[in-house]
Amino acid sequence: MENIILKITNILKSRFFKFGSIVLVGSFLVSILNYVFNLTMGRMMESAEFGEVASLMGLAMIVGVPSASLNRLMSKYSAHFKEKGQYRLISQLFSLVSKYGFQLGLLAIIIFLIFTPVLIWFLRIDILPLVIYSLILPLSLLSSINVGALQGLHQFVYSSFTTFLNTFLKLFLSILFVWMGFSVAGVMAALVIGSFVSYLYSLRLIRPRIHRQQITEEVSEQINTKEVISYAKAVFWTSLWLVLLTNVDIVLAKHYLSAYLAGQYAVLSLTGKIIFYGSGAFLTVMFPMVSSSLSSGDGKCKDILKIAFLLNGVIAGGILILFLFFPTLSVKLLFGAKYLTVTPFLVWYSLAMFCCAFSQVFITYFMATHTKNYLTSLATAIFLQIILIIFFHANLLQITLSVLISNSLLLILMILVYIKNNHRQKQESVVAVNI
Repeated sequence: MENIILKITNILKSRFFKFGSIVLVGSFLVSILNYVFNLTMGRMMESAEFGEVASLMGLAMIVGVPSASLNRLMSKYSAHFKEKGQYRLISQLFSLVSKYGFQLGLLAIIIFLIFTPVLIWFLRIDILPLVIYSLILPLSLLSSINVGALQGLHQFVYSSFTTFLNTFLKLFLSILFVWMGFSVAGVMAALVIGSFVSYLYSLRLIRPRIHRQQITEEVSEQINTKEVISYAKAVFWTSLWLVLLTNVDIVLAKHYLSAYLAGQYAVLSLTGKIIFYGSGAFLTVMFPMVSSSLSSGDGKCKDILKIAFLLNGVIAGGILILFLFFPTLSVKLLFGAKYLTVTPFLVWYSLAMFCCAFSQVFITYFMATHTKNYLTSLATAIFLQIILIIFFHANLLQITLSVLISNSLLLILMILVYIKNNHRQKQESVVAVNI
């Protein structure tokens, strides 16, 4: 008993728990704002209009893969260089990535506009919201670079507030614009303005923290560009697969289901994903801290992983129990009585997100430790989900079960990959000792 109390005390005193708590509070506040956003949009808009907003949000996550990749890239290497006191290299990387991020953003707008007719046909959405949305692409890229650098420098208060600011502006302006009658286009305009303001704010934060630290620093090393590019490729594919895993179901539901059912499924998905996003707060801290531990060689990587699993299980498990025993109350409080038809499916979707939440812990650990052999397993689970939905999409239950099957398989595969990697590391250690 004393041993258990001591372990709990050590966890509560750890830097991981301290930083994780900061991010958790920030994520909780953001989640409240997102809840109010979904609640107000669901009540202010018709079901078909809300379905369009949800599908565009899902699309935003998919086309935002480069943003997620650059965020993790900056977080990883900022933490790595910070651990070694090489702030000049952080500045060089920040300038380099920001330059190419801006150019990539402009290219993304052009490509997105070219494929707009296809999106209009597939999602059955008017052109104006899509054109407005295209402006988010460069802004999200640049903002993700700034936030990633702040996270790598362990400035979690500022990185969390940047996200909070963006979400608050999205909520406030969306309510204003929808009330004024701009509907889906107004929501997209709110996203653009929120992204722009949060980018300027994060830029103001990151610049002095990089340049002030390197004034007295003497560094002759240069960034290993090949290593950074190689890592960026792995992060890109991981980000792509993760985004597809958690958003492709909404996009496909919008395509296959009626406008009414697509709106109902959007509510089901948003409710269930509270488990996934709510438990992901500590992973924001886990990623740079594992990277720092790997750089310093202090051997704490697996200790951080264990704490992440424990905290992730407490949060994800708590929300899962809530949805299992009170599905009707949960949906009614979140979105209102008109969406109660989704409550029979919430238990299955919640189980899927519970599996996905634990899979994400493994994936975050693999990314931070430069492991790449999980990518094939991750892609397999996603393609399975897409194929299942393509063939089984007659109703909400079929799509929900497709999501559950694919996420259950993913968790099994991630466990097997971890066991395999752990076994290989032990063998390599034995060989090194014998040599």
